[in-house]
Amino acid sequence: KTAIATSLYEKLNHAPVNDNDFTSACIILNFSAQTSSLVTQNTIETGLERKRKDLLGPPRGNNIMTVFVDDVNMPEVEEYGAQAPIELMRQLIDSKGFYEREEWLWRNIENTVVCASAAPPGGGRAILTPRFVRHFNVFCIPDASHEVMKKIFSAIVEGFLESNAFSADVKLLSDGLVDATIDLYTKICQDLLPTPAKIHYQFNLRDVSKVFQGILMVGPKECNESITA
Repeated sequence: KTAIATSLYEKLNHAPVNDNDFTSACIILNFSAQTSSLVTQNTIETGLERKRKDLLGPPRGNNIMTVFVDDVNMPEVEEYGAQAPIELMRQLIDSKGFYEREEWLWRNIENTVVCASAAPPGGGRAILTPRFVRHFNVFCIPDASHEVMKKIFSAIVEGFLESNAFSADVKLLSDGLVDATIDLYTKICQDLLPTPAKIHYQFNLRDVSKVFQGILMVGPKECNESITA
């Protein structure tokens, strides 16, 4: 989800501009369990331009500002069941602005839209309130299939081995390495399901990516031959 969204925003931000073209800027927020409403508000205000004392909007030369919130359901749930950063975002969507923190003056925010991504509840992620979700068109991205993951990571590993002058024996290991990693990931997802005692058992493509990220740190000097048992 994150890769798709950030790739789209980069294309929009670097697209050639003509006089009548739609232009946009983007603010990316990464929510975590410790994210506060104050940090969220400061980040948004920093990316916007002050038009008047009580009006903020996209920087000059842009028609619209997009606020992309990644892992929007990660903030900690407070005593009364709310998540402060999400309530701030809901106020921005509902009322087109929020209050300035020092003098409590209302600031309108124009030409700004909010996009968000979230993983299913569990593992520290909360259920989003319907009052917030009702403002969005919801799209579900299915998990990548075995074939899709193999195509992605095979291309990465094969390109790495070719460009770093590994021996021919080592290069032949790429298919088996990718298949074994994906098979292990699939087995873990099936067998290590989240429970009330182990809610952190939430696995996704990032976990597989970290395995291959470690593999890409190996050099030809450390691995110059294949070893078979």
